[in-house]
Amino acid sequence: MMPMREARSTTLPASLLLIGVVFWGASFVFVKQGVARVDAYSFLFVRFSLAALILAAAFAGRLRGFNSAVVWRGAVIGAVLAVAFIAQTVGIQYTTAGNAAFITGLCVALVPVMTTALDRRLPPRAQIAAVILGLAGLALLALDFPLRLGRGDAWCLLCAALFGAHIVLISRLARGVDALLFSLAQLVAVVAVTGVAGLLVNGRIVLSRDPGVWRSLAYLAVFATAYMYTVQARYQKYVSEIKATMIYSLEPVFAGVFAYFLLGETLAPRALAGGGLIVAAMLLADAGARRANGSSPKSRA
Repeated sequence: MMPMREARSTTLPASLLLIGVVFWGASFVFVKQGVARVDAYSFLFVRFSLAALILAAAFAGRLRGFNSAVVWRGAVIGAVLAVAFIAQTVGIQYTTAGNAAFITGLCVALVPVMTTALDRRLPPRAQIAAVILGLAGLALLALDFPLRLGRGDAWCLLCAALFGAHIVLISRLARGVDALLFSLAQLVAVVAVTGVAGLLVNGRIVLSRDPGVWRSLAYLAVFATAYMYTVQARYQKYVSEIKATMIYSLEPVFAGVFAYFLLGETLAPRALAGGGLIVAAMLLADAGARRANGSSPKSRA
């Protein structure tokens, strides 16, 4: 049964997810730097191995709680997540950061479609409008006209579809199981899939000796992976899939900010306007969810 305090408010879950999205925004810089020196499969294998070891060490006393439900649910969602990250990490090598951010952000539009198909119901009109507004913001923020769907763009488009599926599935599969163990199970599944993929494609997994690669891996393992996927498994179920997607749509905003400070990329007025539209879309989605569920938000408010 859900704790009373969590049942009454989605503020804490939304705030923790937002912090994780800041970490995700910065991850574009670290991934771009890392895959310039080591292949994508090895990079992902080491990243998720480190994250899994961190969680296993931090919560060793809870490992006895593993059961068949945790294992199979974690394996399913971990397989989806693994292919999504492979697609994104390969794609970012062949396209611009702006295109990668925009195309990945298309999961904003795909989540309501997937939710509608699974639940056989349309989302409220305010949330549909929020999705459209969010897409417009993403276009202003990251899209360079004309958009050409090149090799990297195609990989990122596959990534967007899989991230959308991950957002939808995690709200369903994380219920009724230990969130920490579920998070660990999905990370282990990612390790397995990326390891096998690396062996099949490259014949080996490379452990880089480059200190810069390991700095990138350390950041990604701790903040963008161990923290974020644990918080996502624990708290996303307390916010609606639409609202969660609006929070995730801020990722390219933060990616642009970090790219400006760490890589020297400039933020055009159009990009700033896009960020404003995304924030407005978040507020509209939240208002629509509250109207649909009444003044006291429920677990899916």
